[in-house]
Amino acid sequence: MLFASDETLITTVPEPLLASHIASSALVGTDAPEAPPEEVEPIVIGYVGAFANDGAVSIERAVETAIDEFNKAGGICGGRPIKLVKADSALDVTEGIKGVEYLAEAEHIDFLVNGTVDDVCLGILPRLTEYRIPTVTCWASPLDPLLAMAEDYETYKWFFMKHTNDAFIATGLILFAGWLHEELGWDSCVLMAEDTSWGAFTAPFLESELPASAGVEVLDTIMYDVDTVDFSPIFAKVVAQDPDFTFPVACVSSMIPAAQYVELQVPIPNAGVYCDAFAPDFWDDTGGLAAGLMSPNEIPNYSMDLDPVSQAFIDKYQARYPTRPKLPWFTGFFAYYGVYDAIEAAQRVYDAGLGSEFEPLDAWVEEMENTDVVLWRYGGFERRDDLSPTGEDWAFFIGRYYKPGELDPIMGMELPHSMKCDINMVDGIHPLSATQWYEDGTTACIWPERYKNGEIAFPAWISREKLPEKYR
Repeated sequence: MLFASDETLITTVPEPLLASHIASSALVGTDAPEAPPEEVEPIVIGYVGAFANDGAVSIERAVETAIDEFNKAGGICGGRPIKLVKADSALDVTEGIKGVEYLAEAEHIDFLVNGTVDDVCLGILPRLTEYRIPTVTCWASPLDPLLAMAEDYETYKWFFMKHTNDAFIATGLILFAGWLHEELGWDSCVLMAEDTSWGAFTAPFLESELPASAGVEVLDTIMYDVDTVDFSPIFAKVVAQDPDFTFPVACVSSMIPAAQYVELQVPIPNAGVYCDAFAPDFWDDTGGLAAGLMSPNEIPNYSMDLDPVSQAFIDKYQARYPTRPKLPWFTGFFAYYGVYDAIEAAQRVYDAGLGSEFEPLDAWVEEMENTDVVLWRYGGFERRDDLSPTGEDWAFFIGRYYKPGELDPIMGMELPHSMKCDINMVDGIHPLSATQWYEDGTTACIWPERYKNGEIAFPAWISREKLPEKYR
């Protein structure tokens, strides 16, 4: 049996060394907890990502969990164990490049899990293109490598994105804004966006599309540095323009603007992306300064009622890792199932006698392109053969990676090796949901209707003139 059943999974494992998350060295090579026997040549999987960032730590832990399951089940491709080595990108492009060079040249990895954010991903892309190491990215979502692949498939075909891309996410945010327009009657907003690769793409996209597609006028777009520590001038500018709501676009460093919004009691409703705000650690991190935030994010979402498949992964995660992040981010789900995609494809290459695991690259890429996956109603990706025979509606949609030449039906663009979501068009286009933070530190999912388990609420300092009668 290739894959471990729940009964064979490790239930107690040594806690990872916390020192690795605050190491002063940029590069740390670490074996997976299930170290391979010396007499058997291991398959070497590399991980690059920030050791001290919750979203990246979620990826790191998910990779460890998946690899342990394979090793516990006897290895892959004729019993070869998997060795995991890591490099810290520290949310920095230069350190990310060093990390990739270390993994490729010193550790000779066979496959890479990329846990970096957009800016670092774009920075390491040229080096990865030189190495042509099979790669699955689990957080960064820039269009650049996908568009490059559309133009030059042979050069970039080693790259797969185990989630939706920037344009797809931005389109989901437009749907969220459209819902705010319909539900609350809001007609205007001010965009507040980090000056990052993701912010620089998303903000102009929203500025251009919100008026016609969501009925929301963008009064201003305020771009700010991710190292900003005083947001009072920015919020003052927002208030002066008197929008119906402020629409933040914050992924890399969202805790400070979120907390200062509450601390300053900004009288404008706050509905937009604070990437940290969907995780339970957020309340303590902000000292309880989270009330009133409405933040859309990719699923699975802490505030949602989870399906059994997604809950099973969370249970495994929490049994193994008692330290923060308390729950895996959506990035952890992408990583866990992305590793399964990649290794299962490698196993099929081996079983068919086409080569050895991730080589030849063509064989592995073809297997990846033909991988059917299911995004369960509230989160986890699963293999097609795991679909429930009784037809429960946990299965949200069947998806796969876009193939070269295939156009995304929503964006009308060729985006090879990004996830193709909702091909049955059950919910429109995307797996996004919005979390509402309440004044007592609890949360609920308020959008879309399919996931909703709570209601919109506004703290006392919000101007009631901005709200419909039923919310005043």
